Amino acid sequence: MYLKEIALQGFKSFAHPVTVDLAPGLNVIVGPNGSGKSNLLDALRWVLGDRKEVRSAGGKEVLFHGSSLHRPVNMASVELLLVGEGVPPFRIEKRSFASGDTEYFFQGTRMRFGDLRRQLQKLGLSLTRLEVGFVTNRDLHALADLSPLERLRWLEEASGTHEARVRLSRLSQMLRETAERVKRFQERLKELSFQKERVAEWAEREKAYLTRERQWQSAQKVYLERLLAQLGERLEALEVEENRCELELCRLSAPEGAREVEDGERRLLGIQEEIRHLHHVVEEKKRRVTEGLQELYRLLTQIRERKRTILALEEEMVKFLEESHRLEERVQASSMLLPEGIERLSRTEAVIGHFLKEKEGILQAWREERQCLREELARCEASLERMAQEKERTEVLIRELERELAQLERLISSAERDVLQKKHERERLVQDREESLRILARVREGLSRIRERRKQVGLWGTALEFSQAMREGLLAQGWPQRAVHAIFGLLSEIRVLQGGEALEVGTWAMRQDALPPWSSAWEVVKSEEILECFVHGEESPKHLVASDGSALLLRGGLLVLPRRLVHRGRFLKSWERRERLFERRARELEETLAAISGREQDLEKHLRALEFRVIRWRERCFERNVRREELQRSLDHLGEECVRLLEEREEVQGKLRNLEGDIRALETTLARARRALGKVREWKRREEEKKRAWERLLWEVHGMHKRGIELLRKFRENETTLKLLLGELGKCARALQDAFRALATEEALLAEREKMAQSLQVDVEARRQRERMLERQKERWIRERERLRFEKQRLSEEMARTKTALEALGDVACAVPGELEAMSLQELGAFLERERQALLGERVRRGAIEEYQELEARERDLRRQDAFFQSLLGLIRKELQKLEREVEQTFLSFLQNVQAAFGRYFQQVFPRGEASFAVHDGVHLEVQIPGKKKQGMALLSSGERTLVALCFLCACFEAFGAKMCFFDEIDANLDHTNSVLLARILREFSASRQVVVVTHKEEVMEVADRILGVTMSEPGVSRVLLCEGIAQAQEFSLGGE
Repeated sequence: MYLKEIALQGFKSFAHPVTVDLAPGLNVIVGPNGSGKSNLLDALRWVLGDRKEVRSAGGKEVLFHGSSLHRPVNMASVELLLVGEGVPPFRIEKRSFASGDTEYFFQGTRMRFGDLRRQLQKLGLSLTRLEVGFVTNRDLHALADLSPLERLRWLEEASGTHEARVRLSRLSQMLRETAERVKRFQERLKELSFQKERVAEWAEREKAYLTRERQWQSAQKVYLERLLAQLGERLEALEVEENRCELELCRLSAPEGAREVEDGERRLLGIQEEIRHLHHVVEEKKRRVTEGLQELYRLLTQIRERKRTILALEEEMVKFLEESHRLEERVQASSMLLPEGIERLSRTEAVIGHFLKEKEGILQAWREERQCLREELARCEASLERMAQEKERTEVLIRELERELAQLERLISSAERDVLQKKHERERLVQDREESLRILARVREGLSRIRERRKQVGLWGTALEFSQAMREGLLAQGWPQRAVHAIFGLLSEIRVLQGGEALEVGTWAMRQDALPPWSSAWEVVKSEEILECFVHGEESPKHLVASDGSALLLRGGLLVLPRRLVHRGRFLKSWERRERLFERRARELEETLAAISGREQDLEKHLRALEFRVIRWRERCFERNVRREELQRSLDHLGEECVRLLEEREEVQGKLRNLEGDIRALETTLARARRALGKVREWKRREEEKKRAWERLLWEVHGMHKRGIELLRKFRENETTLKLLLGELGKCARALQDAFRALATEEALLAEREKMAQSLQVDVEARRQRERMLERQKERWIRERERLRFEKQRLSEEMARTKTALEALGDVACAVPGELEAMSLQELGAFLERERQALLGERVRRGAIEEYQELEARERDLRRQDAFFQSLLGLIRKELQKLEREVEQTFLSFLQNVQAAFGRYFQQVFPRGEASFAVHDGVHLEVQIPGKKKQGMALLSSGERTLVALCFLCACFEAFGAKMCFFDEIDANLDHTNSVLLARILREFSASRQVVVVTHKEEVMEVADRILGVTMSEPGVSRVLLCEGIAQAQEFSLGGE
């Protein structure tokens, strides 16, 4: 299966629809930096759901954000066409919208991402493994820098066992949950058993209580039957009393007294109605008399008003005659004025006005000039203030630069001290490394001496070293343990000479051909026999060894006495222990050396970083000094400009002072002219006022004539109105006398009717008193009847309740004791009350029997569920063990395949080199570059680490059968030689799978099956073209044209 086609639209820099065709083998994508090459791989990651690796913080950032020629888009779409053997071609599409929504499509059908993942797994495409196939330069270096445990986890994810381990984790979680549930079921069963024990006692109590309650109900039934008969008798007696009350009420309800009271009340009401009518008539008469008096008073008031008005008009006529005489005298006096003074004042006013107009024009021009000078002065002031502020800002910047320079100098001195300290530390590390190398050399020398000594033991020593089974065989044949230890202790001290090796002075040695075989070389005897043979000089055909290991006699007559009796085989293992001790010490020293080397590299990196920092800080110091000099020059220029502006301000201020003096003199002249003009106008105004006063007097004379005529007319009208009012006053007085006489007649009639009403009221009240007494007797009999009816109703209700209780107790079938039959009704009621109180005092739980039955049902249900979960627990454990075995076998097989492929790829890149990895506490990579010793990834150069990591990565991809792999600029730090090796690896690796590489290297382009060029023909918009050859690909990689 391989990726045949990619269709993009609106994704990042691909604003227009773009279709990219890929070949099954090695596909190379070239183009200048920033043209959108990596966006193709980001599109693949994005559509396959690898959200954590796409270079985007959110869904909206994958949309094309627009350029100088194109507007932003609202949707990004990426569609993939995949083709495989035995599988029909299928398309996967993902769309993202500006609203944040995301959609997935499979063969044009919309579905969720989880459903899409499962659909692809059915077609043989695992997205989890496919995500591992995306590799960048950063990922490649990260793989080389991973810790062993992290590398092991990465291999688990790449091998596909990660999903199985996730399933294994889920099964383990399910196992724990099921076990916890089974435990809870057991606890609940125990709790139910305790509850059953508690409820059983309450159920027994409830059974006894129910039996006693049924007996009480039988006795209550007898009591209710007797009570029902007694209530019937009482009800009949109450009916007789009710009939007697009805007869008494009929007797007291006679209608004669009521009719007499009603007749008296009707007569009284008639007289009272007549009295109310008379009262109304009297009130009406009084009202009319009051209205006549008011009218009389009104007419008298009007007459008085008219008389006062006539007197006022007479006084006003006298005053009018006096005023008219005075006004005629004033008119005659005012007619003597002449109009020549007004014309002369008008000519003087025109001359002064022309003079003022001319001088005011001159004053306005001078004021405008003064305003210009003031604006110029304000501009100078503003410029001076701006210059002062600029100067102050410049001084602040200079002070800040000086502080920053001082801080940079402190940082540089601190960094130089750190550099010096790091150099001293590096020298100490060099000394420690040399010391560790010397110690390691001594340890290795000691180890070589031990190994040489063990080799010199010869055949027996070799047997001692490697054949523990032989020693155990001798002990199994019955040889004494001390004798065996003595023999092997002797042989460990003898040097066996090989071939023609010369004998050295001061050593105990034997020839190799002199060593007898094991079966006939030694004989175990007592120590006394060895001493006798040695003393008498007897020769034995075998070597003799004492059974207690205290002495050995060799065939040549040499007696060997061990320095001490060694038991439990310690001396046989001393050389091995020393060898293991030296080997452990050598390993520790090698690890120390590796740590020192790593520390030296870290120190070197830190030292380079510090030196680079110092250089950068010195450059910043130089830049700040240059900036300070520029600011100082700017400050000097500002000082000169301030001096120039001060001189200009003094000049403008002098001009302004002279101009203001001229303006003040002219304003004084104008003020005098205005005062003269004011006086002329005042004289003219007075003359005009005199003329208007004469005209006004003429109008007043005319008005006085009109006023005199009006006063005469009003005087005549008032006299006529006074005569009419006196006539109306006489008529009103006569009508008022008639009204007084009618009012006296009506008041006499009203007093007579009130006396008649009072006597009739006394009679009606007596009849009412007698009638109220009869009503009270009637009410007493009515209350008695109501009481009897209420008692009758109460007895009826009690009988109904008793019948209801009897009906409720109708099914009770329990024998009643004979003593209860003989009891009276009161005694039986008292007995029932005592029994009821006893039943109420009984401690019993209602529903205990049903609760006990429910607990039994719950226990049966819980036992059935417990059995089910016990069986489920067994099935989960079996499945868990099976899955663990499958995961372990799969992962071991994967590691073996990776080991083989890793070695093969490494041999192709580094002939005669070795590469392997060990799995203990993680995955440790060990490689041996030709001409170098075996070492870890941390000690390799950058290019070697890249190639080794790539070999390991290709081995992993080949082991888990990756169908597609995508590499993004993994050759960024490779030179020409390493790029050729990389091209060789990619060519072989792409023979059985599809590989897409983003690169700038010509060596990789030369081995490619298809070359695609990515360029930006428009600003911010990428497009893809198929390159015809390596030359066009190089042009794309360099310029993008």
